[in-house]
Amino acid sequence: MQYILSTMTSSVSYNFYQTVGDLPVVTHKILIQGGASIPSLRSGYGDQSTNAEGQPIWTADGVLTVISDDDWAKLKDNIVFKKHEAKSLVKHISKDIRGNYREVKKHSADMEADGFRQLNKDTISKTLKVTTQFMPPEGGLRI
Repeated sequence: MQYILSTMTSSVSYNFYQTVGDLPVVTHKILIQGGASIPSLRSGYGDQSTNAEGQPIWTADGVLTVISDDDWAKLKDNIVFKKHEAKSLVKHISKDIRGNYREVKKHSADMEADGFRQLNKDTISKTLKVTTQFMPPEGGLRI
């Protein structure tokens, strides 16, 4: 068994094709689970905080997917997987770290976010620029 760690918020299906006639036909798919940085009321996995109602929520830094050795042999040569790996969005892990959030967090610490993560106290000030200054529309006001 092989393990793929993902820091993407959405799952990704890596497809393999064979040309039949003039058309590409999907012959095999490997699904790598997403869900990193998506708050969950039920998972119990990840960093814990509370929502506005005081309920506990968990947010995982990375999500681990188990794949077979045969799937890994195919996946490591997939062009889309290679691009995601180069951008540090996915990483191959050779040992089983399922259920060990500290290990997942340690491995995902040097990986990149995919840009679709939920805003939190640390990232909201870097992302949003708010002003209270009135700015009339270009060309003045219309009546």
